[in-house]
Order: sequence, then structure tokens, then C-alpha cells
Amino acid sequence: MLDMQADQSWIEAWEAGTPTITPDALEWMRSRPPSIRALMVRFPPGCLVRGVGLGLPAPGKVAIVSSYWESEAPKRWELGLRPFPTSDFRAMANVLSLTVVGFYQGVSHDVVRRVLGGD
Repeated sequence: MLDMQADQSWIEAWEAGTPTITPDALEWMRSRPPSIRALMVRFPPGCLVRGVGLGLPAPGKVAIVSSYWESEAPKRWELGLRPFPTSDFRAMANVLSLTVVGFYQGVSHDVVRRVLGGD
């Protein structure tokens, strides 16, 4: 069973460093449709989020944004989350229940906005 209350000592190392986006990541980001780009600015790739309620992230913990999803029925935005960097477990969460609380190596809202050309 997955330990949703896993040790979160990895967070400091996750946030440390200077903003670096690899050429592959840059190409991927720029190839996303405009609707997803807006979500990427709001929730930058690899950012840390804290949620409301049960699920992932667990109460009092953070999770990592690992993917973006637009559901069709009903239309809403969801994010793929991981509880820690090496986790194979992924869960989807509605963006309305999440708040950004940290960034992967400084890849912030402004960095993503610049990379995407001001979107």
C-alpha cells in the first residue's frame, strides 16, 4: 500500500537550483495547445501543490505536478500528481482544490510565461 504520508525531506532539494528547462522540455511545452499553456503558467511543470480534502496530496503534505488534462464531460481542468519524485503512483486532481506552494528548481509562473512567449 502506498504511504501517502511519506517523508517529505526531498522538498528542499527539489526546489534548490536555478531555473533550467531542457531543450526537450521546452519543445514539449511549446507544442501544447493554448488552453493547456494557460494551465502550465498557473501550475508550472514540477511545481509543488497543496490540496484541500482527501486524496493526493494527502492532508498537510505536498505533491508534484506531473501532467495536465482537460476532461470533456463535464469540462474541467485536472492535474496529474505524484506524492514524491521517485513515485510510480500518479493521481488526478481538480485544479480548484490545489494551491501552488513551491517550484521545481525555480521554474515559476514567470519563467513558464517567458518560455511560452508571453501566453
